[in-house]
Amino acid sequence: MRKLLTTLATMIIAVSSLSEVVSCYNSNNVEQKKPITEENLANFFKQNNTYEYTGEYFFKDQSEQSKKENSNFSSISNFYFDKLISNSFSTKFNNKFNYNLHDYNFSIWEGDPSWLIEGIQINTLSKFIFNLSIYNTLTKKLIFEAKNLIFNFLETSQYNDYDWFMNNIDFWKGDGRVIFSNSIAYFSGYNHMIIEPVAIYDTNEEKNKYLQNNDLFVLDDISRQYTDFFSSDNDWYWLYEDKKMNISATKYEYLGDIPDKDAEYGVRSKTSLKFISLSDSTLSTEESVDLWMKY
Repeated sequence: MRKLLTTLATMIIAVSSLSEVVSCYNSNNVEQKKPITEENLANFFKQNNTYEYTGEYFFKDQSEQSKKENSNFSSISNFYFDKLISNSFSTKFNNKFNYNLHDYNFSIWEGDPSWLIEGIQINTLSKFIFNLSIYNTLTKKLIFEAKNLIFNFLETSQYNDYDWFMNNIDFWKGDGRVIFSNSIAYFSGYNHMIIEPVAIYDTNEEKNKYLQNNDLFVLDDISRQYTDFFSSDNDWYWLYEDKKMNISATKYEYLGDIPDKDAEYGVRSKTSLKFISLSDSTLSTEESVDLWMKY
């Protein structure tokens, strides 16, 4: 059975890894950073309820989309919007708070009707409403929920073909669905793909192949699963027909068991993946990623 699993148990949004937060600003009469408390969070969100992005991005103008692309847009585009919200929010948040990144998880809820759209118009402002929840990873409790926050989005143009291709690969290599990626202990420090294949086998002999380097059975299985995801008729994740990719695994180095005490059993590997655009074969790149494949 073919299936792909996300690296996270919940669909929390993503952003690239953030640097360690310093305890205070310089002594230039600048406000000192504060600890995360309910009162401090309430004051922060009173003053920071609006986030924004203006610039090039992944989306076509709605007038250029097919009916299928219009139909899929609201569910798939959220992945890409989440990254922008994360970037804007994290900049403001880390300027105000001193905290241990591993102690908190941040997640976004996009249940407002403003997200139910079939596309965007280039050079036209779009306004979205979202909630943001903050959890303490030590107590496993929700410590704050900010409601009815605003995200203003204005795309000035779609990325050119090369930038679209490369930025999209970076997105799926862990730059997408994890807000404050260091807060996910098992995610920190690894160059993960957001979507990872499953170690599929029918016999113990096949299972043992995942413990070896560069076994053709394993390379073919990884290639098949990723190609199914990035170039099949998968309507849940894929946005545009003309942007699909073929992916092949070219190298596989077994690194041991998945190093996460909360994860199911599986194998960790350093794997080289070759990405090729289906619409333009000159667009290609090979990237080394850290794969955690659950059994």
